[in-house]
Amino acid sequence: MYRKHIARLALGSLLLLATLGCATSKGADALEDPNGNFHLHVYMDSYRYAVVPMDVKVWIDGRPAVDRNFSSSKGHYDDQFRFTLAPGTHTLKAVTHKGSAEIERSFEMKERTFGALYFTPSSKAGEGGWTFKVSDEPIYAAPGGGIQ
Repeated sequence: MYRKHIARLALGSLLLLATLGCATSKGADALEDPNGNFHLHVYMDSYRYAVVPMDVKVWIDGRPAVDRNFSSSKGHYDDQFRFTLAPGTHTLKAVTHKGSAEIERSFEMKERTFGALYFTPSSKAGEGGWTFKVSDEPIYAAPGGGIQ
């Protein structure tokens, strides 16, 4: 009886540690390539948002690209990713379940393309959600101000 209790306690502790580790880890970014030609900047404006960390999943052409939980004590978060994509039309899909938002957009890939994916939460001032923009030049965002 005592051994069963100890075994259950040990198993429960391991499961708890595994769960906590997943909540803070960066996750698997399957397509990421540090030398890639598609530069994706992900911005999360969570200044007025009670749910932190925010879950973000991004797919490019149906393949997992980003799977992370973002959080920041500054009220916003941004990170950059690079992927190698062939020239032509591609599809990007982003989802946050905690933020109740989803976007799916097609874009044209050139030799080198910059993308910005920006999430802002819903507030009394208006509807939140995702914004996605691509350019031949780097794209920047201001916290609370969207993509510039």
